[in-house]
Amino acid sequence: MSRQSTSGRKYLNGGGSTETDEMRQLALPPNLLHYCKTIQRRFSNPLVEMRNGVCTGCFMSLSSGQRQKIENETTYGVCESCGRILYYEEL
Repeated sequence: MSRQSTSGRKYLNGGGSTETDEMRQLALPPNLLHYCKTIQRRFSNPLVEMRNGVCTGCFMSLSSGQRQKIENETTYGVCESCGRILYYEEL
């Protein structure tokens, strides 16, 4: 099941669902959608929040450049450590 954040981006719940229809409904570019399907075999939660500059999947700190890119733009990023797709939700 997916849900929508207050910023308008959709993301997967941490339930590990492998439904491709659900993944198509995410607001991901085609290249990230394919990547999401690939890493979902490895992680039950391939799409996680970046919180305080930290990936909530592996809890590693991100570089300042990557943090700014994800925070300032309405794009997704990829964690340099674990490879999960990151999103940022303003409070």
